[in-house]
Amino acid sequence: MKNFLKKIFISSNNLDNISQGIKEISKNTPINKIFKALNNYSANSEVRYVGGCIRKILSNEKVDDIDLATNLEPEIVCDVLNSNNINFYRTGIEHGTITSVIDDYKFEITSLREDVSTDGRHANVKFSTSWKQDASRRDFTINSIYSDINGNLFDPYNGKNDLEKGCINFIGDPDKRIKEDYLRILRYLRFFIAYSKQPHNTQLIRKLKSNIEGVSMLSKDRLLDELKKLINAKTLEKLSKDKTCMELISIIFPELKNINIFSPLSKEPLTFTIPAASKLFPSFKAFLAPSSITTFPLGAIELIIHFFLACNFVILEMNHVELLFFSIFVIGFKLSPFAITISQPDKLQIL
Repeated sequence: MKNFLKKIFISSNNLDNISQGIKEISKNTPINKIFKALNNYSANSEVRYVGGCIRKILSNEKVDDIDLATNLEPEIVCDVLNSNNINFYRTGIEHGTITSVIDDYKFEITSLREDVSTDGRHANVKFSTSWKQDASRRDFTINSIYSDINGNLFDPYNGKNDLEKGCINFIGDPDKRIKEDYLRILRYLRFFIAYSKQPHNTQLIRKLKSNIEGVSMLSKDRLLDELKKLINAKTLEKLSKDKTCMELISIIFPELKNINIFSPLSKEPLTFTIPAASKLFPSFKAFLAPSSITTFPLGAIELIIHFFLACNFVILEMNHVELLFFSIFVIGFKLSPFAITISQPDKLQIL
């Protein structure tokens, strides 16, 4: 009886969260203009929130980007926005995505789609009017939740239930979904670290490993963008303690094999030595003063890691002088109020 009542209260609280979260978005952004314009186009036209923003509302997270889905084709969306004096860019119109800009707020609007063919990196799509079909092409159940402007959910794959239980489930056959886009291997790791309350599924991990060579097909930009989302101050400790995640990440990014050096994250201030960083990224030993010790606020750890990651990705394209000035730019301008001096031409010292 207690468990039954608990489930009812959890469900009720989540519905309240959705309603409140939707109200906050409507209150704090001009998104109502888009809903009004697209919903009023015809008797059947509709636009809904989808994906990350709904997932974050359900998880009581801050919503930092808003994606919308509509049953109108992209050219019609452009016409409707234009007739309602709403600015937009054709950012990915061939894939059905248009970016609307209102008062410095950006909203991605994507037409419902279904895949015609995939190659592990990109998909050829055709536009659809089926919400279920659009949901079926998404990667995980927790990302296939839609909501209208009033907070009414369309959740054909029970993503809300999986989110509450902490289950990261692919939609359909995991092997097939991974082969459609190999970036989903990293996306699985990101969502597992952020939301999972369950152990890894051993069969799923085998499928991830059997497909991991496909990651080499992906562009560095896509890989780095996903890695930045994966590694942050909130999840770094959990990530470094998860052997399965670390094994997969080490295969994809050998540079991160010693990332567990940041495992004992404590409350700020956090102190670590620059030689520790050179151990983490041996390529940069020549640029770091061995005696340098500094204290960084916890939030800066994410930026430091991103700095080294960025360098690792461009190191083959930079000579020593370029890399040094790149280092000064990143640390000097984004980690103020730290001061930077060059004690020797080939060394960087943080004071």
